[in-house]
Amino acid sequence: MVRSTPREVLRHAYAVLLGFDEVLARLYPADEEREVLRDVVGALMEERNPAEAPAGRPLPSSGPGDGADTLSLLRTFAGHELADAVRDAVDLHDMRAAQHARPTSHSRELLRELAARSVPLTVVSDRSRAAVDLFLRHNQLIEHVREPVYGRSFDLSRMMPRPDVLSNVLEDLGAPASECVLIASTTAEQEAARAVGLPFIGYAPDDSIRRHLRAANEDVRLISSLAPLVDAVRSR
Repeated sequence: MVRSTPREVLRHAYAVLLGFDEVLARLYPADEEREVLRDVVGALMEERNPAEAPAGRPLPSSGPGDGADTLSLLRTFAGHELADAVRDAVDLHDMRAAQHARPTSHSRELLRELAARSVPLTVVSDRSRAAVDLFLRHNQLIEHVREPVYGRSFDLSRMMPRPDVLSNVLEDLGAPASECVLIASTTAEQEAARAVGLPFIGYAPDDSIRRHLRAANEDVRLISSLAPLVDAVRSR
């Protein structure tokens, strides 16, 4: 049976996968993330030996449609000789930010209600597992997440929209994709879910996120608040 609304999908899902960014927390305000990007790129330029540049690979650049955020930066460096340095620099900033980020409105209630009903629940993200885990522990949310947290692979080329991490989660859960749901906020997560047939609910708290998700799939299920999902879980 095809579930049409976000509430119906969540009410009947065997397991719930939650994205991290926006759904659980906004790790960086927009202006702060731009500062992080400048800091990381500046450090890379200093680290790189100019004498070796002609023989080496140039620094990758994002296309005009790419978002200016740290995850997009990581994706552009997949396979590059400086990939390890970029990953380490971004992870350091993410760990610092995770200590100060606050939970998204209604996310604590959503986690608590899912746990109370013994719904298999995990967090899946292109952030490092350490940063996500630190956030969950710092905000006393980890007790509600009974399944392992799935973070970014060491190999940046396996970040979403490649579905590798989602496939790993589903295999560990022992459940078909059609019986689970991913609640997330990015087009990369949306595309990865579609690749494995995993129902997707887009969390779009602002117009920009809503436009991006809708542009990727005009039929995407969208919510602007987690509150209706909390109610849906309570009605299970």
